[in-house]
Amino acid sequence: MATQGAVCVFGDPGQGKTAVVRMALGEVPPGWKVTWVPVPVRPSVAGMRRAVFDALGLAGRFPHTSALADAAVTGALGEARVLVVDEVQRLPVPCLECLQSLWDHPGTRITLVLCGAGSERALSRLPRLASERKWRLW
Repeated sequence: MATQGAVCVFGDPGQGKTAVVRMALGEVPPGWKVTWVPVPVRPSVAGMRRAVFDALGLAGRFPHTSALADAAVTGALGEARVLVVDEVQRLPVPCLECLQSLWDHPGTRITLVLCGAGSERALSRLPRLASERKWRLW
């Protein structure tokens, strides 16, 4: 979290990836918040924006433009936060790029935890995220 990196936790189904992430998040330092972002059904970039907006519990209605939605989300991610996305292997590349842009944004302070069976293959299509640390559960 000190480096605000990205981590991919992957392994076969039923091996306890989500359980291990939940246990590890019990050690989050004071001042850090944890937000679990659900993967939308039929994921799209707009749906991913909405999922992050809703997971953050932002006040008001979801903005009508992508620019306003991005501004609201990046503003909220300016505080120290761990953003966890489980079942990330279900996300198409544009949704992964959306998460990457939040992580790369200069105004955000997030550690990105991407979890799921086959998630390492999904992330291999994004060189910047693929180069980050990966943890495999055996």
